[in-house]
Amino acid sequence: MTTEPKKSSPLLATLVASRQQVAIGLIVAGVILGSLSVWWGVWGFARSEARSAEKAGGKLLPNELNKQEEEQKADDRPKKSSDYRIASLWAGSIALVALLSAVWLFSHPAEPTAPETAARKELLFFGGMLGLLTTLAGAYLGYEWSESLVKWVGSDDPSEAKWVLYASAVFLAGLMLMFVSIQLARSEERTNAGLRRVLYGFNAVFVGLLLLLVLIAINVAAFIRVPNTLVTNDSAFTELADESKRFLSSLDRPVHVYLIMPENYDNLYSDSRGLLTQCEDYSKHFKATFLSPGLDNIRIAALMDLLKINPADRDQLGMLVSVGDNEEATAFIRDTDLFESDRRGPPLFQGENRLMTELMYLTDARAKEKIYFTQGHGELSIEAGQERDKSASIVVQYLRDRKMNVEPLTFEEPGAKVPDDASVVVVAGIRRTLPQDDPMVVALREYLRRPNRPGKLLVCLPAFRNQQGRVGLSGLEALMTDYGVEVDASHRIMAWPGVLSAPPEFVLVAPFRIEGDLSRVVGQVPLVLKDTRPIRPSPNAQAGMYRVSPLMGTDMRTWQEEDLLTAPSLLLQELADRNNAPVRLAKRVSGTPVPVAVGVMESSMGGAKPVQKPKMIVFGSETFLQDQGPVVSGAEEFRQQFFSDSIDWLRERDSSIGIPPRKIGTFALEMPIESSSQIILLALVTLGIVSCGVSVWLSRRR
Repeated sequence: MTTEPKKSSPLLATLVASRQQVAIGLIVAGVILGSLSVWWGVWGFARSEARSAEKAGGKLLPNELNKQEEEQKADDRPKKSSDYRIASLWAGSIALVALLSAVWLFSHPAEPTAPETAARKELLFFGGMLGLLTTLAGAYLGYEWSESLVKWVGSDDPSEAKWVLYASAVFLAGLMLMFVSIQLARSEERTNAGLRRVLYGFNAVFVGLLLLLVLIAINVAAFIRVPNTLVTNDSAFTELADESKRFLSSLDRPVHVYLIMPENYDNLYSDSRGLLTQCEDYSKHFKATFLSPGLDNIRIAALMDLLKINPADRDQLGMLVSVGDNEEATAFIRDTDLFESDRRGPPLFQGENRLMTELMYLTDARAKEKIYFTQGHGELSIEAGQERDKSASIVVQYLRDRKMNVEPLTFEEPGAKVPDDASVVVVAGIRRTLPQDDPMVVALREYLRRPNRPGKLLVCLPAFRNQQGRVGLSGLEALMTDYGVEVDASHRIMAWPGVLSAPPEFVLVAPFRIEGDLSRVVGQVPLVLKDTRPIRPSPNAQAGMYRVSPLMGTDMRTWQEEDLLTAPSLLLQELADRNNAPVRLAKRVSGTPVPVAVGVMESSMGGAKPVQKPKMIVFGSETFLQDQGPVVSGAEEFRQQFFSDSIDWLRERDSSIGIPPRKIGTFALEMPIESSSQIILLALVTLGIVSCGVSVWLSRRR
């Protein structure tokens, strides 16, 4: 029996016969690739002019929102891009392999006994390394451009397909190079143990990378095409409430909600995603986009800039809600507002309630109404540039950041009226006496009694000194009396020393315990007010159509002073005399809380039962509105939120529409697995896999 000699491959014959020429060719290729590596490295590792516009897979926003992309199209000059980095590393690595191979060919002549076997090993090594490096480059590009895959498959955007195909082509080209290199060793697999080991090693890497590609494709397709979270218990979010379904079905304006939250954020992410996905099912105008703070941070930052979101919300997690063709009306719901702690059980999911409440407000015509600040009577200015104790520009800017329209309002001529688009009029401190026929007093009275839609008022009436050196009248006392509010026209509250290290005209006030909707206005944080006038419910207020509730009161020993000419320090010395009991009694020195702010609700018939609607809030000082008072008058953020909540209450912007909360589903093992047991289990699994792999390798190498 005879065996035919194996035919020699032309490539192997060339490598055996012309080693020096092949080495020179490798050197030339290495130099060219090295030059490309340096060139691409300059582009890739230099500072990028526009990191967000480097590639289609890293767009900041969708095409209709991405202004930087339009600027990039208008500029034909090439942009620096981090994609050149992987190209530079790939070219440099291949150049290094080529140069090392050339050195090997120069220093090692052809094997005299088995020249083709040695040549096969050399080709296997060079081709395998070239294929491996190319495969890794394709995998990296696939990771960098993964967002294009999501856009292509998830939103059917064909323009993103090319980036997916580019990365896939590079990855598959690397695999094919490895596969072709492996075939060179097949002919001597049984006769050469060393070549067989190299062959099986490369084959294991090839199969592993191919399996990785298949798993990635399956997982990405499953994630995009099956976005709903699998519910395994009856406590997770499963279905919208009937109120939400009716509201979503009635939407006639575009609504876009961006969920900015990592996927591993407990069950809150899955419940929020399930909520938004179901909202899309009930309205063709509703669209949801899911953004990861880790992967989409550039897009999120650009979105915040484009929609002019309040800086305090830009680094937060939650839902960004926008309404309108140009997304002109926006709101941000923080993650902490999406759930409610329950001491008796797991957290309660409030996402549906908060989202529908915000949407109902943003789609309501009231969102376009304006808030007017009266000017010209000693009130605080609403524009920056004034003295900081005479300006309310910071709280006004806070309202504007929340997409509220704020405008000044003057009454320069008789017959002037409050504009029809006014939702609330703010009188931020009057420090002069207005006659009853003053255009502002007349206009406010008519505004509050508008027949179609009665007005809402927020008034600050600080105690100021008149020409006689006593507390002056504001001129609005009679108007306040009509609505059940008693404004003390002749006293300023003074503080007894011991609590505050400040002059007596500064008083510490704290919220009263209030039930109902008014409780969300004042919260639990105290304030420091100056020149504070007592503000009380009128004795006859409760019997009429207006219900007046005290909001805040003094939280220290105080007295009420009429004399504003005498220095407060002298008045304090007079009161400190223990033998002056009649003076103390006359000044009403007491630790009993004195009301300094009230809320007024108007009763109206709404069917069979009377309905209480917000009407007015009256404060005895405007210190909490000042940009900066003489002393700290409360935390900056709290003062802004305090004022904003007061405006929201008057505008009847509900904090909740009554959709019941859902329990966030959780599952816990009855017997938690200890860390040591987890480590041992992981080690055993790893050892088993390695043992199986070694056993197969040892059996195949024989």
